[in-house]
Amino acid sequence: MIIKPAQAASFLKNPPATCRVFLFYGPDAGQVHLRGLHLARATVPDLGDAFQVSLLTSEAIKDDPARLMDDMAALSMMGGQRLVLVREATDAVALALADVLGKIPHNDTRLILLAGELDKRSKLRSVVEQHDAAAAIACYTAEGAQRLQLIRDMAAESLLAIDARLVGLLDQLLPSDQQGMKAELEKLALYAGAKKLDDTAVLEALGDAHALDVDDYVRAFYLRQAAQLGYLADKMTADDVAVVTVLRALQRHAWRLLDAQNHMHTGQSAEVAMKKLSPPVFWKEEKPFLQQLALWSAPVLTHLLIRLQDMEVQAKSGQQELIYGALFQVIRAVAA
Repeated sequence: MIIKPAQAASFLKNPPATCRVFLFYGPDAGQVHLRGLHLARATVPDLGDAFQVSLLTSEAIKDDPARLMDDMAALSMMGGQRLVLVREATDAVALALADVLGKIPHNDTRLILLAGELDKRSKLRSVVEQHDAAAAIACYTAEGAQRLQLIRDMAAESLLAIDARLVGLLDQLLPSDQQGMKAELEKLALYAGAKKLDDTAVLEALGDAHALDVDDYVRAFYLRQAAQLGYLADKMTADDVAVVTVLRALQRHAWRLLDAQNHMHTGQSAEVAMKKLSPPVFWKEEKPFLQQLALWSAPVLTHLLIRLQDMEVQAKSGQQELIYGALFQVIRAVAA
């Protein structure tokens, strides 16, 4: 079935139990990811739980069409609802999806597909739109008055008080996609704190968005938030951020984690080990850093540093387009 853009928000708040497949597509990649991941977290709160979540790609389904049905039919070992998430979905999964919808497993597993722009001739769109157990939700970029209202609404969600003048400034600085807008406004809220929000504060917080994107990627990578990496990689690629910059930032952070792990090896707690680092961990990043320490052991970090150095050589030889995919595979392998 087709869910019109004006109906999407209310539909996604409480989708019918009979709807098992959700296709998010359109030119606003940020909105695709934002809505898809919001529904994903409403289905399974911990997207890193390998028992509850299956992460697939179109390529994997194309190579093994039965994989989609197998993952949809799988039962949860721990109880609760399962999720199958397909990033960068294309028409290559249409036949496998048609098979699933033709004999939907008798469980409550949800399938979420995140796609780019799909025209009316798309086989994937057609399969979803023609079935009552599936919903096709188009995500278009907000413009004009709609965009200004979206900025006001998102700012209110982030507890930011902004006047008409600041709305106009944010309209110039914020990216066009909704996920990017939300992320930037959340950063602005953290930066502002108790400060009076004015033009200077906004420009200081949002003036170097590319560096913030790299920081976000590094944080998501070491928290093993695989679902976030694709969006951030696409955004940095579109903004011409050099992949070598990202690799070096990942290496710097790996060394800091490894230094802290070495302190912990002497019997110190994670908190004490973190406090010994120089320069110190920024206070707003302390909690994520401690979570990362629990996820990455010293041997794994050592192996990762070798991989990252090899990737940097590969990137410098003109194979940059392969790097983000390789990093995604590293996270999947570590989390397995």
